[in-house]
Amino acid sequence: MLIIGFSSLIFATSIASDFGWFSIEVLALFAICFVALTAFYKQSLSSSAPLLHVQIFRYLPYTLSTVSLLLVGFICLGLGFLIPNYAQLVSHTDAFTAGCLLLPGCIIGAMLAPISGRLLDKFGAQRPILLGNASILLSVICYSLYPGELSSLLFIVFYLFFAFGQGFSMGTIMTNGLSQLPEELNADGNAAMNTLLQLAGAVGTAVISTIVATAQAAEPTNIAHATMLGSRHGFFVLTVSAVLILCCSLKVFALIKKKNPAHA
Repeated sequence: MLIIGFSSLIFATSIASDFGWFSIEVLALFAICFVALTAFYKQSLSSSAPLLHVQIFRYLPYTLSTVSLLLVGFICLGLGFLIPNYAQLVSHTDAFTAGCLLLPGCIIGAMLAPISGRLLDKFGAQRPILLGNASILLSVICYSLYPGELSSLLFIVFYLFFAFGQGFSMGTIMTNGLSQLPEELNADGNAAMNTLLQLAGAVGTAVISTIVATAQAAEPTNIAHATMLGSRHGFFVLTVSAVLILCCSLKVFALIKKKNPAHA
């Protein structure tokens, strides 16, 4: 059931540019996804040895942390598609150069990951997570609101903000979310987070590429302009996602503070 649900979701987002988001085919796939995941949830609750203890999602701080993590993955893969695609079709850079636009940010993100762990140990989860969330939001806002054509230098600079935010927040969000579960459910929580993170990345690429493809289909005689317009719409979707990440994180810490006021 889980495979059917996830496969239907990815397939639905992938074909939406060809059939339309509200077409019978896409809506049918979303319906199959919903039915399959609902059946999996009910089966897991009634089973004595479930594949996944879905009770983990009853712990709201964990669930909101998972949503935040998935949205970071959604944005990461969305940018991973938008930036090289824009650079090639709008700025007319070669494929190698377009791919290298992500490299400085990837290096920075990898360097910051262990530092965020030390910050977690020293200051707790709230500061690195909220700092990272704010940096991610700043990055996608810059992409969305920049009025002209984005140059390679701007792509690199704006992506560095995202990489900084991802490096500081992603691992810490996972650690903080798992800490809200009872110890006996930690393995299930970790498995769910990692599985759903892969799904979020796949859906992110499919959704953002569909948005760009829809714009290109509407203006086939001017692919560069259509790609620029579709990318701007994609950046806006990523901005909304970043706002949701920040909202989820703030709610998580509000719940933790309410539960443990002495540790606020």
